[in-house]
Amino acid sequence: LGPLKHYLSSGHIKKYWWVIPGILFFTEAFSTSGFFLKATGGARYHWQPYVGVLEMMGQGGFLLWDTPSTYGFLGLITPYLIPFGDAWQKMYILNSALRLVFGFLIFSVIWNKRGLIWYLISLGLTLALVYYLPRGNLSPSGGAMRYFWVVLLMYVVVAVRDKEFKSQVNIITPIWLFGFIWSVDSAFFVTAVLGPFILYHVFFNPAKSADNIKYLLIIPLSLLTTVLTISILYLFYLGHFPDY
Repeated sequence: LGPLKHYLSSGHIKKYWWVIPGILFFTEAFSTSGFFLKATGGARYHWQPYVGVLEMMGQGGFLLWDTPSTYGFLGLITPYLIPFGDAWQKMYILNSALRLVFGFLIFSVIWNKRGLIWYLISLGLTLALVYYLPRGNLSPSGGAMRYFWVVLLMYVVVAVRDKEFKSQVNIITPIWLFGFIWSVDSAFFVTAVLGPFILYHVFFNPAKSADNIKYLLIIPLSLLTTVLTISILYLFYLGHFPDY
C-alpha cells in the first residue's frame, strides 16, 4: 500500500491525477463484456444501425443519397475512415475512444481539483454515469457516440469564458460545427448549448460591441461553407446534390 498512499498524497494527485482514472476508464471504455450475448436487445441489435451503414458505405454507398443512416453523417464517416479493420472493429475503436475521452471530461468536471475525498467520489460517479449505467459498450447511442460533442461544448464554453471574445468564438465554432454535422440529435444538442452563448453576447453582455456581434457571424458562415463544400463534392463525384 506504500506506493498507493504516496500517489494519493495531495501533491501527487495534482501532478499524476490521470493515472488511476486512465487505467480504470481505459479498461471500461474498451471492455467487450456482453458483446457476444445473443439475448434480445443486446449489442448485435444496438450496433446494427452503425455497422450496417458502414458495411453499405464499404460497398460504395453514399450517405445522404443511397445509404440511409439513423444516427448521423460525420458520426459514421469518422469510423469509415479508420484505415484498418472491418465495420464492427472500426465502430468499436471509435466508440471506445470517445467513451475514454468522455470519462475524463466528466471526471474533471466533477472533481475540479478539490482534493482526495472528491477525487475518489469523482471516480465512483464517473464510472457509474459514463460506463455502468448507460452501458455504452452495448448500445453506442446511449453514451458518448450521441452526447460527446454537447458535453465537450459545455465544458469548453465554461473553460474559455475569460478569454478574449474572438478567441472564444474561434475555439467554440469548430466544436459546435463538428457536433452539428455529427448527427441530427447532436446538432440539436450543441445548438441548444450555443444558443444561450449567442443570446448573452448579443443582448446581455455589458461589454458587447458591434464588432463582437459581427464576429458571431463566423458561426453560421462556417456551417454554410461546410454545407456548400459537401454539396459541391457530391455534385462532382455523383453528378447531383446530396439528399438533405
